[in-house]
Amino acid sequence: MKKLFLASSFADCKELFSDFIWEDLHWKIVTFIPTAWIVEEDIFFIDDDKRAFESLWVTIDELEISTENIENIKQKLEKNDFIFVSWWNTFFLLQELKRTWTDKLILEQIQKEKPYISTSAWSIIMSPNIKFIEEMDDLQKAPELKNFDAFWLFGKYILPHYKNPYLWEIVENILKKNKNLPIFPITDKQVICIKGENILVKLA
Repeated sequence: MKKLFLASSFADCKELFSDFIWEDLHWKIVTFIPTAWIVEEDIFFIDDDKRAFESLWVTIDELEISTENIENIKQKLEKNDFIFVSWWNTFFLLQELKRTWTDKLILEQIQKEKPYISTSAWSIIMSPNIKFIEEMDDLQKAPELKNFDAFWLFGKYILPHYKNPYLWEIVENILKKNKNLPIFPITDKQVICIKGENILVKLA
């Protein structure tokens, strides 16, 4: 049974995570993958997510997949309790996941019922394909990415930051340009909680 906690902003919805996991979080360890922000300049979102986990007493084990070898990636994904992938450039993230074979390793852990948590970019990657998001993220920062097919663990196309005051215009343009796609917008206060075939959208 897959367990997916797909947020637009984990830091804004962290209170919902305890109910989703339904167990004591003290001293659990999360594999924290910050790769999506490497090609960007601001990192304050990463710090927000780290503080959110620390406030829940979850220990952070950071894993930068773009520079790590596959054996260490595999070891951390297997031994830790949760997998978390942070946000920013979705195209660069997918490029590095495919290049390092981490996409297959993460899918393997999800199939073994390891809880998967995401913010923004990685929530998008749960969709069938990420090409629809190019107005939000810079495609040029992933020059090696030739195939935009993603994980397809959620049948619709997740669009984060709906009604966000800084991104609302971009989000609305994506919605207008992709009317033929089954887009699923979520606000920064919403989370798609998936356990097996059971799907709930919760509000923080």
